[in-house]
Amino acid sequence: LLDERERNLQEQRESLAHALQAQAQLTSLRGEQKECMTQYEQCAKTVEDADFQIQSVQMQGAQLRDKLEAARTAASVLHDVEASCHQLSTRLEAAERVDHLREQLVHLESDIQEATRLARTCGERSHAARDLWLRETAASLASTLREEDACPVCGSTTHPQPARFEGEESMSREQLEALEKATTAADKRLHELTTQYSSCSAQIATLDEQAQGDSASVKAQLNELTTRIADLRSLADSQQSIQESLDECEESEKNLIATKASQTQRLSHLRQENTDLLLRIDEETSVFTQLMQGHTSLEEWTSSLEDSTQAHQRSREALQRYQQAEQRLRETQDFLLEALEGAGLSPDSTGIELLRSKLPRL
Repeated sequence: LLDERERNLQEQRESLAHALQAQAQLTSLRGEQKECMTQYEQCAKTVEDADFQIQSVQMQGAQLRDKLEAARTAASVLHDVEASCHQLSTRLEAAERVDHLREQLVHLESDIQEATRLARTCGERSHAARDLWLRETAASLASTLREEDACPVCGSTTHPQPARFEGEESMSREQLEALEKATTAADKRLHELTTQYSSCSAQIATLDEQAQGDSASVKAQLNELTTRIADLRSLADSQQSIQESLDECEESEKNLIATKASQTQRLSHLRQENTDLLLRIDEETSVFTQLMQGHTSLEEWTSSLEDSTQAHQRSREALQRYQQAEQRLRETQDFLLEALEGAGLSPDSTGIELLRSKLPRL
């Protein structure tokens, strides 16, 4: 019975050891599964971040491609725009020349009015002076005429009405020539001014066609175009830096895609690993549950087994003492039988009693 109980206790110890091992295995598996889930969440976060960064880089790349296309377009149209700017500069020069000529035209109009007035005054004075000089000269000639003398002007020999000069003023030949010279100068000045006016008007008409607008509007167009040229030149000059940024962006996109692919693969591996761990945990939990049947906890089982072991040990010790006592009893019986035989007594109860009386200490 004790041996059977010993075997039962040994089986209990082995079952408890298996249960403890299963619990340790479960603890280890749960730790591995927790670590696996932590890595899975980190990996999923890395994939999510990589996907967001890929979208951001792709958007940045699209913007850089648009900028690069704009820079190339700017470089291609820059020559034409600069040519247009040169044309506008020519038009502006023509328009500013028109403004200057119009100012001259205003001054010429004033000078022509003054020259016209002076030429008219000089002409009237010259005409009056010539009339005076003629009358005075005719009177002078008439005063020298005699009857039957031929007139130096018309050749007539009769002089019914000779000229007479009754004016107080006199006009010499030199004064008349001076007045006529002043009149000629005034007419020449008026002609020169009129010619300048006509030439200026003709230049204005020609320059107006070249300018195709007033100087203010042409200048505004030129300023706008100059600003555009500066922007286009800046954009065209940025082609290389934009291309370099685009190359870096595309390289970054490739790296991010590779990172996402590797992390996605690792994510799949971690997902499978987690599934396997959960299956192993379920299996170990089932084994542990079967081992724990009839027990509330490992502590209770261990305590109960220790109590049973101690009780069994006590039983073993009691059995050992019993066996020792039984051995001593056998030895004593053998001794008594030998003593009885030596004393010539029978081994029945009468002989034993007689021997006990003779050997009180026994």
